[in-house]
Amino acid sequence: MKGVLAISSGNSIYVASCLLQDPCAQSSNKTIERVVGNLGKTGMCLLVCPATPQVRSVYDDIRLVNHYHFDGKEEDCFGETSLHLSFTEWQLPIDVGSRGNRDVEASYIEAAIGLYDKSKWVADLKILDVFNPQLCRIVPECREHRSGQDIPTTKIFEFVSIDSWEELLDSPTEVGVVRARGNWQARLAAAALAIQLGHETRIVPDGLCWLCCLALQNLPDTKMTDYQDAHMADDGIGHVERLFDDEGSDSETEDVVATLMEKAAKKGDEQNGWSSDHAQGGLAVDRNIVYIV
Repeated sequence: MKGVLAISSGNSIYVASCLLQDPCAQSSNKTIERVVGNLGKTGMCLLVCPATPQVRSVYDDIRLVNHYHFDGKEEDCFGETSLHLSFTEWQLPIDVGSRGNRDVEASYIEAAIGLYDKSKWVADLKILDVFNPQLCRIVPECREHRSGQDIPTTKIFEFVSIDSWEELLDSPTEVGVVRARGNWQARLAAAALAIQLGHETRIVPDGLCWLCCLALQNLPDTKMTDYQDAHMADDGIGHVERLFDDEGSDSETEDVVATLMEKAAKKGDEQNGWSSDHAQGGLAVDRNIVYIV
């Protein structure tokens, strides 16, 4: 089931466990979490993200963007961050082969995961992209370097701190460091937004080792069409090996879903005045490296 965030059936909602914890949390055999509740709809509901999530424009106020040089401190500068789930009007019934039923037995429902800073909306996110190794690196814990080994301070002090959502939206040209240590929601959201902005995203665990980070090879550069293909890839998704089917599922149904979602998103963008680059998360910007600490 490509791109499915959660499944609602009866009084239960089954959610991919990677969406409920820090991206660097150790994986386990439990890849699905059950949450008691329902969506108030009959039948089974498969929640999917919008094909082209929207991102707000950068405010025209230079006082909101500082881009200070990184001082090496790991802090949480995103304490007012929260994630909210909302539903669009898009849904698609799934043909399960039965006839004559009044109620729909199963359907895709589009659900937007909204990123908010206090009460202000920042962006809608494609969270599952964080666990796609073609788009994001989840840095493993260091097991090679000794504690206290020389840190390449000359190099990392050239990096730029990103301490607000405005500073990420108006990304620096240098390597950026999003400081959200200990805040799993902000780290997850920052990684997803950085990917949508076209940056190479690297999420680092506790016990940050800059020697390991600097030794990483860059991900292959992706064009716009490559990004669209990559975010739907079935190959290993980060730590969650079974998040997507290895053999794929009903490709014909999913092709229809993808096509209809893209058409609906494009129509909505035109009505709301969103540009195609903006709706795609601004992937026209230069590719850069962003660390999530």
